Amino acid sequence: MKKLILTFLCACIYSTNAASIPPGLIIDDTLPIDDGGENLPIIPMTCDAVGSSCTNCIINSFVCDTASGYYGTAKCTGTDFSTCAGCAKCPANATCASGKIVCNAGYYLAGTACLSCQDAFNNSAATSAAGATAITGCYLPASTTGTDSNGNSFSVEERDCYYKSY
Repeated sequence: MKKLILTFLCACIYSTNAASIPPGLIIDDTLPIDDGGENLPIIPMTCDAVGSSCTNCIINSFVCDTASGYYGTAKCTGTDFSTCAGCAKCPANATCASGKIVCNAGYYLAGTACLSCQDAFNNSAATSAAGATAITGCYLPASTTGTDSNGNSFSVEERDCYYKSY
């Protein structure tokens, strides 16, 4: 004899004015929700089913608005927007996708900022590949000449010269 277990799925829906949604968050439009033709954002929530009512509802339908330059993983812990966090504005000199910061070529990631390799080397020829995750991704290309911070001349001969901390 097989037992059939039925689970009551409780889903609460919250309508709001789009202006009240914090910057950086957008509703996950992959969720099929009917707004009744009112053109209001419909915000699905997951809730605990208790009898025939819902409790402990949590907004679960947001993603970071990457098209507007935000990155991260949106997370809400309650039923209002003040409980939502996890999206941050993409820093200058970077692109952000899949929740990650990718610094442009010539920059390296330091915390949540992309800093200039040229500033690190104090040399306009310094660069890095796109996506450098540390200052050690910065280098002076082969055949670069210049002067160091003490006024001494230098020449990078056969290979790229990468930044090294001491």
